[in-house]
Amino acid sequence: MSIKIREMNETIYKDYQSMITNKLINSREMIIWFRSNEEFDTSKYFWCNETMSDKLGLIRNSEGLILTKDYYDLFVMDEEGLNFIEELKRVSKVVRGSTENETGGYFVKVKNNVNGKVVYLHFILEVFERYPNGDIKTWGGNGIDVTDDFVGETASYFIQEVGSAEYNIVTCKLSKGEQYVVLNPIESKFFLMLLEANGSLVTYEMMMEYMGYHSVGAVKEFAKVYMHRLRKKIEFIEGNDIEIVSHYAKGYSLAENKRDLF
Repeated sequence: MSIKIREMNETIYKDYQSMITNKLINSREMIIWFRSNEEFDTSKYFWCNETMSDKLGLIRNSEGLILTKDYYDLFVMDEEGLNFIEELKRVSKVVRGSTENETGGYFVKVKNNVNGKVVYLHFILEVFERYPNGDIKTWGGNGIDVTDDFVGETASYFIQEVGSAEYNIVTCKLSKGEQYVVLNPIESKFFLMLLEANGSLVTYEMMMEYMGYHSVGAVKEFAKVYMHRLRKKIEFIEGNDIEIVSHYAKGYSLAENKRDLF
């Protein structure tokens, strides 16, 4: 028996990002938030539109402001939610630190303050205006409710079969029955490389290009750490039938787990 990996559509995630962009353009329920250092205390508040406050179940004050603490208190702090927070931190660091008007997308998983319903939101973060010295003056995001992409009918489109398990490329969740693990953003990148290779070797040179490293030596050490973490997470799922194979001085591949045959 060969490992059952459905042929990976390399454009599937790009298609999803394109779909989100179209939704943002056409949505009548666009979610908008921003912070402005000259208009209010950005250490305590942010402005949002009514659509966002309704999604969160929070009440804006007369100026349309919401306490940042009240918003953060709604974040779902399970493994999936924490994974999103780590990616948000990474995206925020890149966008806020860029001088090229760069934007970045991120997800948040929150609970509505009124009814407790879990809501998934996707935002495009952007710096709108900077001071002459480069410090940020105004920044914020435009977003939409993507809950259906995570728990609705469209969620299955983003599920990749990996042996007897399933991997959701949007939520970064590897699952089998009731068992699951959530990969962090870097683990997910390595795992996607292995999936796209469909059992073939993923060389260190390929990893170097994919991850943006400048030397094979650096990516070797980086890969060693994260492939070890990936192995531990895969092994956590009882009865899994896939494994990560090391190829000395070359790279890694994904293969059928044959340990149960001996």
